[in-house]
Amino acid sequence: MTQHSKHFSLSACALAVSLFLSACGGGESTDTVPPTVAITDNVDGATASGPVTFTFTFSEDVGSSFAAEDITVTGGTAGALTKVDGTHYTMVVTPSASSTGSISVGVAALRFTDLALNGNVAAASAQQAFDTMATATEPTTAAATPTALL
Repeated sequence: MTQHSKHFSLSACALAVSLFLSACGGGESTDTVPPTVAITDNVDGATASGPVTFTFTFSEDVGSSFAAEDITVTGGTAGALTKVDGTHYTMVVTPSASSTGSISVGVAALRFTDLALNGNVAAASAQQAFDTMATATEPTTAAATPTALL
């Protein structure tokens, strides 16, 4: 009977330690995985003809560590950065009027962190061709019809 009592005491002690560790967050592994970002845009075709909305999708919540200053934009004028939620941001980039080219949007390494303060180690970028050349169409006029003089 003493043996059974010892077994019960050890089991109760193990259960108490297990509950204590769980309550304190113990036993969980520490987040050491760096966050990543993917950049996409809203253009259906190969070439944009006006402003382009870029979406930044993060692999995990980046809190408030991501800002407009973390984004490099060439080939257009960056608008405001909008936080949709902890893993999604958007920015509208407007290409120059009456021109053609490519908009490039990028985020360098070590520009944002996840909630565990792991910094991003990989850079990301996206490009979008644009053509804002106005297609001038000449107004059409009806051909003059000779009228009979009376």
